Amino acid sequence: MKFTNSKEADNEIKKQLDLIVGEIKKRVNVVSIILAGGFGKGEGSFEIKNKKIYPLNDYDIYIITKKKIKEEVLYEIEEESWEKTGLKPYDEFRTTTTQLDTFSIDLKNLTVKDLENLPPLLKIYELKRCSSILDGEDSRKYIPNFEIKDIPLSDGVRFLLNRISYNFQTFSPSYFNGIPDNGKTMIYGCVKARLEIVTALLLLLREMPLTHEERFERFKEVYEKKFNELYKKIPDLVEKVKEGVDLKLKLEVNKDPIKYWFETREIILEVLDYYLKNVFDVKNLKEFYFDFPKKYLDPYVKFVLGKKKMESLGGLGIKFMPLYFNYLYFKRLKKYHNLRYPKVLFNRVMPDMFVYLGGILLYKSIEEDGEVNDNVFKAYRAIKNIYPVRFSKNKKKLFDNCRKSNGDACRIFFGQKMI
Repeated sequence: MKFTNSKEADNEIKKQLDLIVGEIKKRVNVVSIILAGGFGKGEGSFEIKNKKIYPLNDYDIYIITKKKIKEEVLYEIEEESWEKTGLKPYDEFRTTTTQLDTFSIDLKNLTVKDLENLPPLLKIYELKRCSSILDGEDSRKYIPNFEIKDIPLSDGVRFLLNRISYNFQTFSPSYFNGIPDNGKTMIYGCVKARLEIVTALLLLLREMPLTHEERFERFKEVYEKKFNELYKKIPDLVEKVKEGVDLKLKLEVNKDPIKYWFETREIILEVLDYYLKNVFDVKNLKEFYFDFPKKYLDPYVKFVLGKKKMESLGGLGIKFMPLYFNYLYFKRLKKYHNLRYPKVLFNRVMPDMFVYLGGILLYKSIEEDGEVNDNVFKAYRAIKNIYPVRFSKNKKKLFDNCRKSNGDACRIFFGQKMI
């Protein structure tokens, strides 16, 4: 089975995955176990340290069952799997570390019935077409056979926003005085951001080759002609993305991490601006807060209500969905951080919108000389709607406080084991 571009790495990774599958089957009656993400596609990232192979980032594993598994059981299996494999656990609920010396074993559970009703998202499109069966029957046959044209463009902008929400966490003004892990985490975050730029833009063309290398080749063919407005602003985007593809397959710290981070920031913010204007008619951050959430949620709400033959209630669904997810987030804050924060229940938008808005503002608050501008105060006001933030008049300290709080909020919200 191919997990990377190296047979030696594949052998080591198979040993780890076999151990994880064994832990799963001790606790759960499975229909099948599916490996998704980069390793499932055969293009997972790894590094070699002291002649030992270490996978990077995460194993994204779906456990398919007939009956639902409790979330607590999934977390227990993850803990047992970390212990068995010797991988250093990434504590998604209690820390804000983004260092690559930690590793996420991300287990999700779907029933066969869940598979039959999955929404048209790119991750589900890929789950059906380019994942790997680790155990059991090939239950991907139950996933609806939708096409790229069926995937809402909201999914494309979500890729960009997610990368921004991760990438600003890999940086601190203090790094001008010394960078943790020699900047490896910063560079890897930038690599992932550059790859998702291609994914988001190709979705606009309703095209989606399955691997990042294939996507890059197609993007190289169409960029100047199909995205001429963007090409005039970033004529060398193809070259910048190619660096990301190369580093994804073999991560090396052969660049100035801080310079590479700022370069990536300018690129992804420019692409995000292009996407928001051309797809959602959103021209500034005020419109992002007031207008974008409804436009973003609309296709997802229509899918859910369409399944229940209640399409006419779309307007109510868009109003109800934030209330529902705010409540779930409120409960998770209390459960995993022992934090009672009722303020979140009264927000007009879902927690992810504040995560995204805070991330964009923090991204924009850092100057290339390491100073922090007044955008950090705007970020503070956005983030405290979903998580407590310790205020400081010192902008650099406030940046780090916001970075920590937004990172915690991000992990609590996106850590929900749904799809």
